[in-house]
Amino acid sequence: MTGLHPSGAGLARSEHGPAVLVAGALPGDRVAARWTEPAPGGRFGLADAFEILEESEHRVDPEYPRCALAGRCGGCPLARIDYATELELKTKALVADTLAEAGFEAARVLRPALGHDVGKRAGFRNKAILYPVDLTESGTTERRFGFFEARSHRVVPAEDCPQSPDWMKRTARALARATLSAELELYDETSGTGALRALLMRDGARFGSIEPSSDVRGLAVLVVNDFPPEGSAEFERIARTLVSAMPEGVSLVAHRNARPGNALLSFEPGASTVLCGRGAVDADLLGLTFEVRPETFLQVNSLQTPVLYDAALDALHLSPGDAVLDLYCGVGTISSVLARAVGPEGRVTGVELVEASVEAARANAKRNNLANVRFEAGPVETVLPRLALERAPTKAVLDPAYKGLADSVPAVLAKLPITDLVYVSCNPKTLVRDVKRLAAFGFELESVTPVDLFPGAFHLEAVAVLRRPGDAGS
Repeated sequence: MTGLHPSGAGLARSEHGPAVLVAGALPGDRVAARWTEPAPGGRFGLADAFEILEESEHRVDPEYPRCALAGRCGGCPLARIDYATELELKTKALVADTLAEAGFEAARVLRPALGHDVGKRAGFRNKAILYPVDLTESGTTERRFGFFEARSHRVVPAEDCPQSPDWMKRTARALARATLSAELELYDETSGTGALRALLMRDGARFGSIEPSSDVRGLAVLVVNDFPPEGSAEFERIARTLVSAMPEGVSLVAHRNARPGNALLSFEPGASTVLCGRGAVDADLLGLTFEVRPETFLQVNSLQTPVLYDAALDALHLSPGDAVLDLYCGVGTISSVLARAVGPEGRVTGVELVEASVEAARANAKRNNLANVRFEAGPVETVLPRLALERAPTKAVLDPAYKGLADSVPAVLAKLPITDLVYVSCNPKTLVRDVKRLAAFGFELESVTPVDLFPGAFHLEAVAVLRRPGDAGS
């Protein structure tokens, strides 16, 4: 096995035949496999059976696993190899190779990856999504919550995922028992019947620390296909059963989503009903406080998020009085940190597509006493050209979704006197595509720094720094 596929399957390449995926094999393994040729138009052969002849030196000792479910649960396909090798493989496959394929000199611009602290690989997630499954044995049914097995919709019980804080583990087990006792049937995606679809949990994280605290700030959200009307006898019966099971400090919300498909939340007005607590939690990040609701986007790694933000903001060389753009700003986390850094005389403008996120961003700025930041709602590509700015920005942060920038955004940015631009990306392929587009308008790629927020998964964030001469904008 010479590499890894994004699914976590081992990848064998041959000079004379197709590459072959071997699920369960790892780089460095030597295997004997039975495989089928790629389907017409396909790129990979697929092994349906294999035997390990010689194990990779990078395999984790089974006596001291990174996760007991590694290889079964689909959440962390790389948790079966040592972390140093994982980070090296991900950096090369996701960032270095992508840069090289696009014509960039990776050796010049690629900086060392900012990896996860291997001594703190438990309890760092502040968000978890688990799915229910009923297991029946000898006529007795036990309900569990877990993750999907790789490449399937079979649920592997995983309430004790080591990446989750302890309160999430306790809450998942308690709600598994309580939802069964309350007679909430599992949702069937084929027929569209049943109630219980998923369990979403959000932690009121103290970013930068994963030390256990007696002051639990947790939010549990039961995503349901249907729920009785509030105030009805059936509602009261189910609510009492569920609330009585909740650990101290954890709020509980029932969120209705009757839409078919994989979307977790509906985003419809009135979809959420608070059963106990306040329906939101507060998170502390870089000395600021942000409200986290079920739908709030926030980086899920409480340890590495400050590392990511510091890498991005340090590259801007901010000074008091600077004017800065924050595009795709979400609920204003980066905008707020920028506003504090540029001081009362500085100006920060955030632009975000989702109106609810903009409202949350404004509320977050107010609660953090930041009067020098404003937020605008709408697509960046339509808001930015008509934006009336008090002061022309010279610096910008871009943090788009997986699909990257809309086609017109680089040209619009080029019309502003921006000299320093930082692009935070969750998809190195669209990052590199957009960097090439920006280069056509005089922005030069200075560096790309991978940041690992998902140890065990085939994923990296990346921070790209671009500069442009000061007289290039108009």
